[in-house]
Amino acid sequence: MVHTHELVSARGRLTKRYTSWARGEHLRECSVLRRTARPTGACTC
Repeated sequence: MVHTHELVSARGRLTKRYTSWARGEHLRECSVLRRTARPTGACTC
């Protein structure tokens, strides 16, 4: 199985880090998160 990201938990925050940017996964996911996020400013992609 190919892993496309890793999850890191630190100081009460969960961060998703992509292992490769070449396939554009981060752009697709960020687009979805921005469309579904509440207007709290929590989406920092």
